[in-house]
Amino acid sequence: MTIVLINIDSEKPSSLKKGNIDLVRVDTTSEQDIAAQIIADEQELILDAAKFALKK
Repeated sequence: MTIVLINIDSEKPSSLKKGNIDLVRVDTTSEQDIAAQIIADEQELILDAAKFALKK
Protein backbone atom coordinates (compact mmCIF):
# COMPACT_ATOMS: atom_id res chain seq x y z
CA MET A 1 0.00 0.00 0.00
CA THR A 2 1.33 3.39 -0.93
CA ILE A 3 1.52 6.20 1.60
CA VAL A 4 0.31 9.55 0.32
CA LEU A 5 0.94 12.75 2.27
CA ILE A 6 -1.68 15.48 1.98
CA ASN A 7 -2.18 18.91 3.51
CA ILE A 8 -5.56 19.68 5.01
CA ASP A 9 -6.67 23.24 5.66
CA SER A 10 -9.02 23.07 8.66
CA GLU A 11 -10.47 26.43 7.68
CA LYS A 12 -11.37 25.13 4.22
CA PRO A 13 -12.95 21.64 4.34
CA SER A 14 -13.08 21.53 0.54
CA SER A 15 -9.28 21.14 0.61
CA LEU A 16 -9.87 17.51 1.62
CA LYS A 17 -10.35 15.32 -1.43
CA LYS A 18 -13.41 13.11 -1.71
CA GLY A 19 -12.75 9.42 -1.10
CA ASN A 20 -12.58 6.90 -3.91
CA ILE A 21 -14.62 3.72 -3.86
CA ASP A 22 -14.95 0.88 -6.32
CA LEU A 23 -18.75 0.68 -6.45
CA VAL A 24 -18.73 -2.39 -8.70
CA ARG A 25 -16.60 -4.33 -6.21
CA VAL A 26 -18.78 -3.21 -3.31
CA ASP A 27 -21.99 -4.12 -5.12
CA THR A 28 -20.70 -7.57 -6.08
CA THR A 29 -19.50 -8.44 -2.58
CA SER A 30 -21.71 -11.21 -1.23
CA GLU A 31 -22.45 -12.23 2.33
CA GLN A 32 -20.30 -15.32 1.68
CA ASP A 33 -17.37 -13.08 0.69
CA ILE A 34 -17.76 -11.13 3.91
CA ALA A 35 -18.03 -14.29 6.02
CA ALA A 36 -14.90 -15.73 4.38
CA GLN A 37 -13.00 -12.49 5.09
CA ILE A 38 -14.11 -12.56 8.72
CA ILE A 39 -12.79 -16.13 9.07
CA ALA A 40 -9.48 -15.18 7.44
CA ASP A 41 -9.16 -12.14 9.73
CA GLU A 42 -9.83 -14.25 12.83
CA GLN A 43 -7.25 -16.84 11.76
CA GLU A 44 -4.68 -14.09 11.24
CA LEU A 45 -5.54 -12.68 14.67
CA ILE A 46 -4.92 -16.08 16.29
CA LEU A 47 -1.56 -16.45 14.53
CA ASP A 48 -0.50 -12.95 15.54
CA ALA A 49 -1.46 -13.63 19.16
CA ALA A 50 0.49 -16.91 19.14
CA LYS A 51 3.57 -15.22 17.70
CA PHE A 52 3.34 -12.51 20.35
CA ALA A 53 2.97 -15.08 23.13
CA LEU A 54 6.03 -16.99 21.92
CA LYS A 55 8.17 -13.84 22.05
CA LYS A 56 7.74 -13.55 25.82
